[in-house]
Amino acid sequence: MFTVLPCPTVLGDVNEDGKVTAADIILLARCIFVCGPGTWPILDLGDVNCSGTATSTDAILLVNNVFKSTALPFCCNVPD
Repeated sequence: MFTVLPCPTVLGDVNEDGKVTAADIILLARCIFVCGPGTWPILDLGDVNCSGTATSTDAILLVNNVFKSTALPFCCNVPD
């Protein structure tokens, strides 16, 4: 079950510095591949496709957003 709330921060801003940059991509990839999906609360900020946890798909979406200026999906779902 999810509750829709106003976005507390920039979606994809994994390091919470106020903007989405290559640093967020690196941190997200590290969290996904080293720590495993769903193990860090920081992964909630990297879940840009709103699947419930950040995955490699989210990292690819962030790469496209940062380097190709593609839009990220809009969602502000947070787990209850």
